[in-house]
Amino acid sequence: MYLELYAPLLKDMPGVHALSIDYGVRYADYQLFGNATRSDFKVEYRPIADLLIRGTFSQIFRVPTVSDIASAPANSSITFNDPCTNLTVAQATGPNAANYAKACQGVLPGSGFVEPNGQITGLLEANGNLKPETGTVTTYGFVWEPKWVSGLSVDASIWKYKIDGLITSLDPNYSINQCVLTGSPTFCNLVHRFTSGPNTGQILVFEAPTYNLGNLKTDGVDFGVHYNLQNTFIGSFAFTADITRIGSYLNTPAPGSVPQEIVGTYSKQFGNYAKNRGLASVGWTMKQFDALVTGRYIGTVNVNNPTRTGLDPTGHPYAPGKEPPLVVPSFFYIDLEFGINLPGKTRFQVGVRNLTDKQAPVLYQNNVTNANTDVNTYDTLGRQYWMGVSAKF
Repeated sequence: MYLELYAPLLKDMPGVHALSIDYGVRYADYQLFGNATRSDFKVEYRPIADLLIRGTFSQIFRVPTVSDIASAPANSSITFNDPCTNLTVAQATGPNAANYAKACQGVLPGSGFVEPNGQITGLLEANGNLKPETGTVTTYGFVWEPKWVSGLSVDASIWKYKIDGLITSLDPNYSINQCVLTGSPTFCNLVHRFTSGPNTGQILVFEAPTYNLGNLKTDGVDFGVHYNLQNTFIGSFAFTADITRIGSYLNTPAPGSVPQEIVGTYSKQFGNYAKNRGLASVGWTMKQFDALVTGRYIGTVNVNNPTRTGLDPTGHPYAPGKEPPLVVPSFFYIDLEFGINLPGKTRFQVGVRNLTDKQAPVLYQNNVTNANTDVNTYDTLGRQYWMGVSAKF
């Protein structure tokens, strides 16, 4: 059940051009997760006609999907960085000795152990004990549309999310590193190695369950500028620029764990969290013709601990967390398209994506799910030409 109340409170008063509030409440009852009542509150205030100041506060409640709690286990070939590669006696007897013992069962220190395959057997598992995600979202910002510049709009929003019980599938690379760092059975109990025979120390199987991964706190700001220039002697134009900057993306994996700052990094567990991203475009229309130029910006990210097989300047394996990151530079893509509206409600379009033919960065197979790069963020096909025809009847 859902109920919403919108209430305009004040209008056309000194210092108050308009003031309104919006309150909504949602009630849900689940057989597996019980009932939950969550609400959101919004306020909009215009001190003058040109300026809108707004804020929202919302409560989060997201239940696991049927697949999250009940899908059948499935094998998967998972690229894996093994922190037990070249395990030294110093590591096995040092401050983290107990954690290495849990993560590296069957691995003999000083033996030069190397996991022979770049991929291991993973077991993807549902989790019938999952709990709903809960949390809060707070946003506030403004929209400015000055009357003395027709067609101009400037907006900014500051946002903060806090989510408890983040529902996600655990990546074995993340789990094994958490095991080494914390010794938590939540993560250490997921790795299963051969402890005898010719394959001693090698991964037998690594469980990758869906899990409530601690809590997440993130904040940032969105900024946009939009300008429409209408009916000039060479046509009408629309200019847009939208920028997102993430201030923090802090994950605490489990009680007692050290919070991890994710912003500015790429990992298989969380994905690509470049601190800065942007999208800008210039559109043009004149009679039956139109064109659009779009620019896509992705900021720099680091891949932390990119390989466990590298050696430090002294010729020894890097300790966990001490290897220099792989720096992925910023990317800027340009897309073009041109269209013409033909008689008979027919439209013809041509375009090019990734005009400058930028190649995706190589993140290496041991850091990504496939393709040696982040296929969800970067363009893997290079320059692409396309053409389309549509007709309405």
